[in-house]
Amino acid sequence: MGEDPRVTRSKACLLAATIEILRSEGLAGVTIERIAADSGVAKTTIYRHWAGRGEIVFAALESLMEHSGFPDTGNLGGDLRFGLGHLAEGLDEAVWAQVLPAMIAAAEHDEHIRSLSQEFVARRRAGLERRLQRAAESGEIAPGIHIEMFAAALVGPLFYRRFISRQPVTPELLDEHIARMLLSVLPNASSGSGERPR
Repeated sequence: MGEDPRVTRSKACLLAATIEILRSEGLAGVTIERIAADSGVAKTTIYRHWAGRGEIVFAALESLMEHSGFPDTGNLGGDLRFGLGHLAEGLDEAVWAQVLPAMIAAAEHDEHIRSLSQEFVARRRAGLERRLQRAAESGEIAPGIHIEMFAAALVGPLFYRRFISRQPVTPELLDEHIARMLLSVLPNASSGSGERPR
């Protein structure tokens, strides 16, 4: 049995109000009272769905992010181009990228937000790590690769260019990045052939 349509509508109103406050005022402007006032939904209803401000904020952030994931076609390079390309497009255009800096800043001095942020990042990273783990098991990449660190090395430059250097991630740059990263972990990486993975 599906969720009551009234519950679905109230959640949607609450998440929309939270997103708008984040966009206009950052995390500092988000309070349960403000969300209730802007959405027209009672505070008791908010607490029925979420434990507090942090939980609804991350639910709102999650609602903005599409779950395209990383496919497993047997071609690791192509799968990474699909998943990382989708991430690069989101960083450049999506609403969630506009509010993400506020969450990063808040996590520096708010332990609860930091904990929620770590859980949020772990969920978002899981698809890439699963794909890399399967690649290690099937021999697409060399054994002994630190999966979590390699995943971070793949996505890190995209976030650096978006939030630090403020430069675009072009398709050509993404292809070059993936090719160089894969050359470092292919089973024959030490052969010195220099052949770029396809």
